[in-house]
Order: sequence, then structure tokens, then C-alpha cells
Amino acid sequence: MMLRSLFGEPDRVDEGLLLDVFQAMNAFANRQERRAERLRGSSSKRRNWQLWAKALRTSLDELEQSQYCSNRFQKNVVHNFENEMNKRELDDYYRHVYFFKNAIIRVFSTLDKLGYFMNEYFRLQTQREKRQFSYFTVLRRMHTRKSHVRLEQRLYDLKIKYQEPLGRLRTLRNTEIHWMNSELQDDLKLTNPVDFDTQHIENLRQNRADLDQSIEMVCLTLKAAFQYMNRNENA
Repeated sequence: MMLRSLFGEPDRVDEGLLLDVFQAMNAFANRQERRAERLRGSSSKRRNWQLWAKALRTSLDELEQSQYCSNRFQKNVVHNFENEMNKRELDDYYRHVYFFKNAIIRVFSTLDKLGYFMNEYFRLQTQREKRQFSYFTVLRRMHTRKSHVRLEQRLYDLKIKYQEPLGRLRTLRNTEIHWMNSELQDDLKLTNPVDFDTQHIENLRQNRADLDQSIEMVCLTLKAAFQYMNRNENA
């Protein structure tokens, strides 16, 4: 919420889907805290679940802030070529790119944190299948083991529904992490006759739509998982 101060705005007021997710997370964390206090000597598992739930809430909060800043700065970019932009627009373009890259990395890191959490909570032992696993590996593990079928089906449906925007973001994420960094691009500018400043910038509108849809998927996934776990705790 703190990043809204960059625009002279008050803190975010949680509402809608975001509020639903936070409420589900808080309900789970509070339940673990109460049970840990009652169990005392055997409460370490509950304490861990409480801390993981809070960490996921922090991850989602940071993801939303990155999305908000990315979208706000992107609104100020009206030209399609860097050499057409004045200094203020160019600065806002680079600020947008910074927060956009930050957001797409956080989309997948938040999902992977949820995957690790579900692996532990549901005792899926996904590490036996793959030592370094992602959220999607955990989802596949649930399917093959027929574990918590109703939740698995809901999460699978969300994966399929949002697979196109998620796929495009995954490509951008992989490019950002594994392929070319800004220092290499600077070197290429010096050695390559292509004028980078006259190259058409990326499709900001498409990127924004993909990010917004992917974050919606993350929120719906977290909501489904924590609501299910809350019902499981009450059973």
C-alpha cells in the first residue's frame, strides 16, 4: 500500500476480490494462531502455517503494489518510439518497465510460494517427483494422486482459463531472468548499427491486459486454496 505515496495518494482500501483473498488468508492465519496457543508443546506446525499464510499475504500485497505502479506510469506513455518521448515521458516509461518486470516476476513467485505451502499442508511430497518444483508441478501432483479433487479441479480450471496471458508473461519473465539484461543491451547499442531508440517499444496495452488477467488468476487461485483449507480446518 505504501507505494501509492509516490503519486501523493492515500493507502489502498481493500475491496472486491482482493479483500476476499485477504479475509480468507487472515481467517486461516488466525485459526492457526488460536490452535497453536491451545496445543502449546505441539504447535510448531500450526505456527509455520500461520507464518506462511502471512508471508503469502505480503507477497500478494507487494504484487498488487507493483501492478498499480506499473499501470499508473504506463498511462503517461503516449508515444511508440523512445526518440519521440520527452524526458518526463521517457522517465515514466522506464519506471513503468521497472514495475512491470517486478510484477511479472512476483506473479510466478507468489504462485510458487502457494505451491510450496500446499505441498506441505496437504502432505503431497512433490519433492519426490521433482526436487525443485513450481506451483504447476504441485497441481499436477494433486491430479495424479487424486488428492483433494474438488480443489484440484478448481485450480486446474483457473490454470486453463488464464493460460494464454500467463504463458505470455512466462516468456517475458524467462527472457528477463535468463536471456538479456540491461548491461548487455547497452553493449549491443554500442556495437550494433541498429538504432535502438528508434525501435518500436513493446505493446504496453497487451502487456497490461496480460498482467491484469494473470494477477486476477493469482487472486482467484489464492482465494480458492485458502477457502478450501478453511473448510478443511473446520471439518
